[in-house]
Order: sequence, then structure tokens, then C-alpha cells
Amino acid sequence: MENRGSGASSFIHAALAFLILGSALVKGQTLPTGVTLVPFYDTTKASFVRDSARTVGLWEVPGKPQHFLVLDQRGLVYRFYPDTTKTYAPGAVKDYAKATIADFKSKTKQGLRSEMGAWGLAFHPNFAQNHYFFVIYFGYNTTITDAVRSDGYVNVERWILSANFQTATRDTTVFRFYHPPTYGVQSMNFGLDGYLYIGTSFYSHHGWSDTTYGRKMLRIDVDHQDPGKMYAIPTTNPYYNSTKPNIKKEIYAAGLRNPWSFNVDFQTGKLWVGDVGEDAWESVDLVQPGQRYGWDDGGNSEPQTQTHGVEGACPGGYTLGGAGGIPTGAGTVPANYKSPTASAIPGLTCDSLTNPAWTFSHSGNSAINCIVVGPAFRGDPSSPFYGYHFITDTQRKQFWALKEGPNNTYPAPQLVGNSNNVFTTQEQTDGHDGIVQIGEDSYGNLYAVTVDWHYAGSIGGTANALPSGEKMFHEIYRLSHAQLTPRATPLAIRVPHTISGYSSGRLLVNSPGMLLDVPGKYSGVEIYNLAGKKIWSSAAEQGKVRIPNTMDKGVLQIRYVP
Repeated sequence: MENRGSGASSFIHAALAFLILGSALVKGQTLPTGVTLVPFYDTTKASFVRDSARTVGLWEVPGKPQHFLVLDQRGLVYRFYPDTTKTYAPGAVKDYAKATIADFKSKTKQGLRSEMGAWGLAFHPNFAQNHYFFVIYFGYNTTITDAVRSDGYVNVERWILSANFQTATRDTTVFRFYHPPTYGVQSMNFGLDGYLYIGTSFYSHHGWSDTTYGRKMLRIDVDHQDPGKMYAIPTTNPYYNSTKPNIKKEIYAAGLRNPWSFNVDFQTGKLWVGDVGEDAWESVDLVQPGQRYGWDDGGNSEPQTQTHGVEGACPGGYTLGGAGGIPTGAGTVPANYKSPTASAIPGLTCDSLTNPAWTFSHSGNSAINCIVVGPAFRGDPSSPFYGYHFITDTQRKQFWALKEGPNNTYPAPQLVGNSNNVFTTQEQTDGHDGIVQIGEDSYGNLYAVTVDWHYAGSIGGTANALPSGEKMFHEIYRLSHAQLTPRATPLAIRVPHTISGYSSGRLLVNSPGMLLDVPGKYSGVEIYNLAGKKIWSSAAEQGKVRIPNTMDKGVLQIRYVP
């Protein structure tokens, strides 16, 4: 997540999936402000600071509301759970307990400024039956010559949580690939298609190359196996049918500089990536299959004159470079755009790149450094924040809210609060001390996971000196606002059961008698609840069906019938 400025489609699951979105906020209405952070557990009973934990993520256990797994960058997974024998008032601080359930520290490598280690965890879509969860971490190479910035391997491992949720056992390594000797953070999420998406950020890899894994969004099938692999490559991956030698068919999208935070909206299925820039811009990308985004090479590779790519929008954004004939400043990328050490990239123009949905400058009133993209708020549907993604960063620690508009438009983000109440004055401007993840629970509550990952030291490396006025470790907090209200009952669709059969997707029923379009090759629709039980079906008349007035509002599943 290294960022020089600080010193860090639609997601198509089924080509004909039909998604209807609702909004509790009319276009043009201003969001409330004053979002801040508050404690949600008693730190005298459980404390990550007291145990010097380097927390980088929090995920609710499917089917266990407000019971979490918390990932420690050093290679630990904690079970973090409330005392359910007590009754608490809404929003009250609860008694939580913490226990280590997985320990892979001896296999986990961290480097200076900590852009290594363990950074991602994901529950299997069928967790209720198999209790699988996955972790992704930077592991040691067998021959280490440089303990701080050596090469190694990125490992995706499958673990099994016990039936009583109290212990976990490592099952197998599903996916493993080489990481060159530079920084890089990896993350992952399951999509509504059941496939595992992996964001990679190797700073020495060419993001536009289709023969390297770095600076990509990868997609794999962890439920099937291709010959010689512990996973399968989905047949709908963009390069699945390619015969090019050495091509990486796991690639779903390319040209991402550092997609270390990304989320799948469980209602729309869209994949939103926070892509950390270098000198000028941060981006929020709507990742679509086969698309090529603006970044190619450089970042934290040495020497810095090798850096080239497009930060921000193209044209009009910031074309990064400055040596060997690489253009700088705003404007269209020329067809002969070069690296100082590489030949021209054939056919490279702005038309060949996919622009971000939103960009944030490193300077000015809306400045962001080392962007963090949180999930869409899916708490109380009447909340004005409903459907908005919360954005923050590791430097200025403000909260921005943004949401896609109609017809693929991207209204300006709105500043809705900050987290200064939990950070010291010194920490409020430090680019490597702050929020590294925004998590969620099945009530729709949002949580800020915080750590000083710049100064907390490293395994095998030398820690930077901790500046005066900074804390080395932090607790986890809940985002709070009077109108950031949770749901009355938990909505267990973070890891949904998927119906089998033909093209399917999510449907949000937001008004009685709503009319749905049915794609031409289909004769009708079937609607299922989130447990996979069919609750209604209808044949299409002139390419349309009408949802009955008696159907409850909420998220359901839709399947198109041939």
C-alpha cells in the first residue's frame, strides 16, 4: 500500500443477471455529517492493544451474528465473540472475549513498513455446511537472502473451523504463486458467483502484462480442480480460451496498482476496488472482466525512474513518469508511451484503458492517501446512508460516502465524518497509522480496523522509530451516527446460498407490483429466498413479468427460465 504522496462489468456473475436497486436517498439530497468512531466492546475484558495485536481485518462468522474472526498481520486468527448470557441496550459496549484459533506466524513473512504478512480472510459460500474459511498471506521463500525485502510466495490456504467455532485446523494450500522481491499486499473476497477473487499488488510486475500475476484481479474456482492444481480456472475468465504461451488464465482484470481493499456488494454483485496511487491520485474502480486499468509498472520498484502508468482518469488525469521520455502531466497517453527500460507499448491510448469510477487527489480539501474502500451500508433501509460505500484512508482518516448513480453515473463523494476522536494529533497526519479495513456485520453495522503498520516493526526487519505522540497499536471501533442505524434483525446474506441452474442473480424488491424485464432468450422467471427455496414463478408476457403485490420487500434471488 506504499504511497509516495503520503510517504498506502459491473461485476458480472451471470451475463444476464437482473439486478434492481433501491435507494433511500433521492438524487441531490445531502447526506448527514458527523460520522465518528465509538467503542463497541469493553477493553478491560478483551484488548488488541494490550496483546500487541496487529489487526488488519474483521469478518463476521456466517450464521453467528456479531461473532467475528479477526486477522493479525503476523499470521494469527482470533475468535472474537460477545458474552451472550448478558442483555445489552442497543449500541451499548459489550463484553467480548478473544482467543487465538489459528497460528501460522512461522510461515508468514513481513517486511519493512509491513506491506507483507497476512492481509485477507474469506468465508466459503457454503460455510454453513463445510465450515471452510480461507486466508491469504505472504510466505517465506526457501532461500532467503534479504530478510526485509526478499522474495517469497503468496499463499491462499483453506482452514476448517470446528463445529463449536472454538478451534481451526489448516486443511490445504489452494493457490500459491511467486512474489518478486518488493512490497505488496494481497486481499481476497468471494463473489456472488461463488468464485474467489484475489487482488495482487507486486510492485515490480507489469500490470498490463497477461503473463504475470502482479497488479491484477484474479479469479479462481476453489470447489473444483484442474489437472495439477488445487483449484479450477472458471471457464468464463477472460483468457480461459487463450492459447498464448505462459498466459495467466486466472486473470480477471489487469492494470491495478495496489488493490489492497475491495468489496463485493452482496445485493448488486458489483466489485469495487480502492486502488492506491503513487504521486497524485487514489481511485475507486468498478472492476469488470477483461478490462485493463491505468497502471503498468513501478510503484515501489527501484529505481523510481521505472515507474509508469496512469493515475486518475485518462485523459485529464495524471500520467506518471518523468524519465526516459515518459510524459508527465495531464493529457492523452501517446501510442509510443515508453518505460525508460522497455520498448513502446503497442496501441496504448486512453481508449484502451478503463477509467476509475471515482478519483481522489493527494492534495486539496478532498485529499486521500492510501485509500480504503468499505462495504455498502446495508443496515436500516430507511437510513439516508443506505447503499453508500464508506471510504477512508490511512492518513487523513476522514469518512467519505459514495454510491453509483443511475445509468452508470458516479455522483461526487460526500464528506460525512472523521475518526479524529480515536487518533492523536500526530497520528491524524501520519500516512501509515490508521484505518486499514472497514468491516461489517449482518445487522449492517460498520467497523473500523486500525493499526500503525508503518512503525510496529517487522519480522526479520528493522522497525522505524515511533514518533512522539503516536500509539503503536489500536483497538477496533464501530462507525457511529444517529442515522447510521442497523437492521432490527440480522440479514445473513454475506455468504449466500446460490441456486443452481441457469442465469441467476440478486433481486431487491422495493415496491409492490414492480415490473421486471425478462431477457429475450428466456421465457419467464423463478424467485427464491436466500435459503434457495422457490417462492414464486411466472411466465413472461411480452418480455415482462410483474412481481405480486403480496411479495415482501427485501433481497431475494432471481433465476431466468429458458
